[in-house]
Amino acid sequence: MNCQDARAAILEGETSGAISSHLAGCVACRRSLGAIESIRSDLTSESVWAEPPAGLGDDIVAAITGTERPPAVDAAPVSISSWKSWTTRSVVIMFGSVAAALVLLVGAFSMLTRAPGPDWEVAMVGTLVAPSATAVVAGWNTDAGTRVVLEASNLGPAPEGFVYQLWLSRGSDHVSAGTFTDPSRVVLTVGVARKNYPDVWISLQPITTGAGNAGPALLRMIDT
Repeated sequence: MNCQDARAAILEGETSGAISSHLAGCVACRRSLGAIESIRSDLTSESVWAEPPAGLGDDIVAAITGTERPPAVDAAPVSISSWKSWTTRSVVIMFGSVAAALVLLVGAFSMLTRAPGPDWEVAMVGTLVAPSATAVVAGWNTDAGTRVVLEASNLGPAPEGFVYQLWLSRGSDHVSAGTFTDPSRVVLTVGVARKNYPDVWISLQPITTGAGNAGPALLRMIDT
């Protein structure tokens, strides 16, 4: 089951082992779950799909053109001022309902067509250098290597004169995915696949050491 199928099924209110299994392995869909459930709940509201009153189309045309729509033959006389007031309220209600429905449907479509979740994800914890720091690194496999997104918590910007560096390693072989100073959200691209360099970690080092040199580990991934 891919992300689009899972989100469509959740939006329809389905529950199954396949959906649960997909959510267990897809961080992107787990993060979207609350928003999808909110849209599904809103779409069931009767007010969103309320039928406009009969003759509202004529009322809207009359309001736009500035003409008056004559009342029905058997209807009680209605003053122009009260009819205008009713027309204005009707137009607002009708367009408000339509706008609400469109917003919800656009939101649902966005949820269903959003980019697929990562191919892999690892959690990281700080070493003795930064014991309270944590991070999540997600990766998308590409023809050129791997696109990596890092989100860190309890880890401030790198001190002046220093940079953080993300590494993919296999034993003593290390490949740098790039350097950065603000770890709150980082997007990097590295020209190797994680299956060949499974160990993911972050170092802090002086700028003068160069991007190809690995400093001491600041965060390491949690073994799974």
